[in-house]
Amino acid sequence: MSKIRFSKNEIDKLSKNKYVLKVSDKAITYTNEFKIHFIAEYSKGKTSKVIFEEAGFDVDVLGVRRIDCAGTRWRKAYKENGVLGLDDTRRNNSGRPRQRKITKDEIIAKQNAEIEYLMAEVELLKKLELHERQVKKGKLVAAQAFMLIKSIVNKLHLNNVIKQLCNVAGVSRSGYYNYLKSKKLGQSMSRRRNCWDNAPQESFFGHMKDEINYKSCSSLEELQLMIDDYIDYYNNERCQWNLKKLTPVKYRNQLLAS
Repeated sequence: MSKIRFSKNEIDKLSKNKYVLKVSDKAITYTNEFKIHFIAEYSKGKTSKVIFEEAGFDVDVLGVRRIDCAGTRWRKAYKENGVLGLDDTRRNNSGRPRQRKITKDEIIAKQNAEIEYLMAEVELLKKLELHERQVKKGKLVAAQAFMLIKSIVNKLHLNNVIKQLCNVAGVSRSGYYNYLKSKKLGQSMSRRRNCWDNAPQESFFGHMKDEINYKSCSSLEELQLMIDDYIDYYNNERCQWNLKKLTPVKYRNQLLAS
């Protein structure tokens, strides 16, 4: 860690970056989202400095040494423990040393839960295209994230992944439990095969499963990148016969212009 301290103005500037969780005059804590983004971009051949610059950071403020140290730490953590290794240990440290090491089976179970969450998140985001048949990218609202987490925990029978799923979803664990207490959750209509409202969603999801090789992904960020690429392709390049041979974006724009 660099010994250079941040000034008040530099702290204010850094704290406005979406990839910063918190910053003091001595240290800066980045989001897990940025760490995953960093690993993905680094694997494409980009340098640490370029990745930070493209993410909106002032390299002169951070300092090259601080950037290199962070990049080296994240690459080592990812190599040893995958996505789970990128989680900030300081935030999750209760002050007591861990009584035992996490087993490989537990790590695999948590990584599978993360992938399960991401796939479920994509399916729910896909349902937002009902009226304009366009997949919208973005984070789920808290209530939707809580519902997804609950369904995944029930499906996998693993209560010990709740904390990890909340981190992936960007929601608090206490908020998740409070939500469960305040709501009575019923069965989703998406389970009904004769629900006509589901036709556009089922069409998209069916095409995606047929056209991407998601089973070849060995990590969460690979799967996320593959899904994001397909969403962009589906919206902007894939023409559909029932949309007058136009892409969803072009068809929507045509409707808005008429």
